[in-house]
Amino acid sequence: MIFDAPTFTFVQEHLPNDLPPCALPQPNPLPSFWTANFSSPLTDAGKDEPLPEEVDIVVIGSGLTGVSTVARLVQGLMEEEGDGVIAEGKTVKIVVLEARQFCSGATGRNGGHLTPAPVYHFGSIAKLSSVDNARRSVMLEDRAAAWVIHTCKAEGWVEDVDLVQGGCVHFFKDANSEALVRAGVEVAKKAGVDVSSYEWISGDEALKRYGATTHSAVKVPGNNIYPLKFVTKLFTKTQSQASASGGKVSLNLFTSTPVTEVRDSPEGTRVLTTRGAISTKYVLHATNAYASHLLPSLAVGPSRIVPTRGQVISVVPTSTSTNPHWTSAFSASEAFEYYFQRPNSGPIILGGGRAFAGDTNFEFGQSDDGSLNGDVGEKLREYLKEQFPKWFEGGIGDQLEASAGKVEREWTGIMAYRPSGEPIVGRVFVDGEAQKGQFISAGYTGHGMTRAPACAEIVAGMMMHDILGKKEPYMIPAWFPTHYLATAEDSLSVVKGTEKKGWSCLIS
Repeated sequence: MIFDAPTFTFVQEHLPNDLPPCALPQPNPLPSFWTANFSSPLTDAGKDEPLPEEVDIVVIGSGLTGVSTVARLVQGLMEEEGDGVIAEGKTVKIVVLEARQFCSGATGRNGGHLTPAPVYHFGSIAKLSSVDNARRSVMLEDRAAAWVIHTCKAEGWVEDVDLVQGGCVHFFKDANSEALVRAGVEVAKKAGVDVSSYEWISGDEALKRYGATTHSAVKVPGNNIYPLKFVTKLFTKTQSQASASGGKVSLNLFTSTPVTEVRDSPEGTRVLTTRGAISTKYVLHATNAYASHLLPSLAVGPSRIVPTRGQVISVVPTSTSTNPHWTSAFSASEAFEYYFQRPNSGPIILGGGRAFAGDTNFEFGQSDDGSLNGDVGEKLREYLKEQFPKWFEGGIGDQLEASAGKVEREWTGIMAYRPSGEPIVGRVFVDGEAQKGQFISAGYTGHGMTRAPACAEIVAGMMMHDILGKKEPYMIPAWFPTHYLATAEDSLSVVKGTEKKGWSCLIS
């Protein structure tokens, strides 16, 4: 999902604050385009293997956050030496636990966009925190996207993961929505952010170029990718590095292993799963929308993470006359739409429509990705005809012969929304006290592809700092937004009626 200033404001004003902790992931999610069209060799890895009784690091979640963090940890453990757990020359054992199949959460169910977009709502971030943190937000998303692109190019994965660098066009429905984004871009420009690549497009020009009916648009640098293929490649590479580390580090993946509780014990931390328990020194909560299942305090208050269901369809143009042959990605704010056309004029992957979700209130609090919202599905089928009558005047339907485009697949995925619109990264604290060895990176508010890799770099750095026994404080780099780290004040500001032991969580 691409955030602009109006969307940012809407989330702040409407995100519920009275929901219970999230349930475990739905055991039978709908197949997404990504999972249905690519059989990852890691899909059921470790499903039938016995769990180890004791390890050094447990990562809960095998999506982009978990796998990116593991990649950083393995690289760091191979390169560094210190006075921590590796001082005795022992193997550092890392396991990744996934409740369902590999990468079956938001990363394997999203819209495939890799477009940094905080400049769209730069002014909103500056007002929420500071101009400096707004600038850092831009640097973080640019850094995350650049890392993914560099990794693909350096490893020769560009074609394998369907990386397309075609830019992203954001449509404005009226002059006001354009003015709000222009104001944010101007604040960013004055703060030293380079916006020279932004191209403002009139409504007439948008119609000529894209066949779009719109007030105006702006085109920014952006990319598309096959997320499941990228995460599969990254984990496979990292596991090979661990195997070749000369015994410094080992890495194992266990799918179909839901974690039910993380419990302190005299020996360290116990991670309880439906398949048994594991003792560990460190835990990373890379569970995003499901974070409050294991950390109930994240269900309420200013630090809350609200599961929010997104719905996506893949549309096959029915003839050459209805195939737009787009190479750019697109987004719009009216109903949170985001979409792009797959390489070689393939299917169009279209998400959004949540503004028409009816009784489910924009799908806030919905964590079931095994079902669909009919109202949202109807809006998605109407959208292309409304925005692009040149290409889709015949409409979108479920029958190949009856429309300009056929819906070949429809699915949902669960995002993690926060009132600030920003993630939580760092140590886990409960009632103001650090939970020894526990870390988190979650709450990307629908924009994890260009946040998770850089947040993973930070949380891996914090964990490495501890693992290596460093005595000096961990230094936050100049590109990381400090407001991603929750405060002690937030931990004390829980909703009335929930002030009970273990329910005032902060992250730092």
